[in-house]
Amino acid sequence: MKKCANKLSQIVVTSPIGNILVEFCTFGLHSVNQDPEINDRNFQPDFRRKVEILDTSSSLKSNQHALNCVHWLDTYFHNSNALTGVSEQQLFCTIEQTTDAPFYDKVYVALLKVPFGKTVSYKELATLAGSPSNIKQHKSLCRVFKLKNN
Repeated sequence: MKKCANKLSQIVVTSPIGNILVEFCTFGLHSVNQDPEINDRNFQPDFRRKVEILDTSSSLKSNQHALNCVHWLDTYFHNSNALTGVSEQQLFCTIEQTTDAPFYDKVYVALLKVPFGKTVSYKELATLAGSPSNIKQHKSLCRVFKLKNN
C-alpha cells in the first residue's frame, strides 16, 4: 500500500450521532470516524443537533475536501433526500491507496450509485463496479478502508 507523506490535519465536527473526527491532507480525506468514546451504552442521537466544526486546524480554511465533507455530513443528517445527486468527485486522498488504484476508483464510483440506507452484497458491488468475478478484491477493499457490509 502506498502511504501519503503529506501532513495530516484533523477537525472535530458535531453531529446528531455525536462528534465525528475528520482527518485529511491537501489531496483529500484520510478518515471519517465517530468519536471512539461513543459506545452502545452512551450513544444518544439527537437529530436537532447541528453539524458544525468544533475544533479546527489552520489548514481547514483552504482544504475543500474537508469543507465538502462537513457540508455532506450536514446534508446527510438534515436533508438526506438532497444527496441523491452526489457527484463522483474525488473526496479521499488518492495517494493513500493500494497499488490497484484504478480498481478501487471503480468501486468508489459504484458505491456512489447505491442509495442511502440500502445494503449491497459484495457480489452486487462487484457487478456495479463492472467486475462481477472479483468479489474477493471487493472484500479486501472494504477491509482496507473499513467499509462495513451489514
